[in-house]
Amino acid sequence: GSGAGYPGIPLAVLWGTPVDLLEPTRKKSDFLASVVAELGGLNRSHVFPLRAEQLAVERPARYRFAVARAVAALPSLVELACPLLEVGGTLAAMKGTPTSGERESGRIVAEMLGMIETGWSEYQLPFGGERRTVAQYTKNAEPSRSLPRRVGMAQKRPLA
Repeated sequence: GSGAGYPGIPLAVLWGTPVDLLEPTRKKSDFLASVVAELGGLNRSHVFPLRAEQLAVERPARYRFAVARAVAALPSLVELACPLLEVGGTLAAMKGTPTSGERESGRIVAEMLGMIETGWSEYQLPFGGERRTVAQYTKNAEPSRSLPRRVGMAQKRPLA
């Protein structure tokens, strides 16, 4: 979910392009819609009060770029993003400090779904802050399995 709109709203402002914000909690999605309206439509951005699995059914392979922040483990994020991305599209997953096991599971799921890890950046927040990671995956081919699975399955029963 987009929560309070980070990083989607700052990215829309910075890039000057529309973004689609995904937030299944109605109260939060209503807030985001009011922020987008207050910002003059924010380059024709949209708020969808849906989960990723639901949006993937409505708008399959529609996106060139997806950003996820503090949503789930890497295997789940890769699975949730895959049906939303067009071939050649990229997922940027903003994480804390994933374990090597989580990274490996993410790589395995990516490979299963026609994606590949194309970047891994670690950095430390300023002023003595915590370490953070941005994992990047690119969709090279359509997945060999049917996606999306039912709502919540990517988190409850990860593929790896």
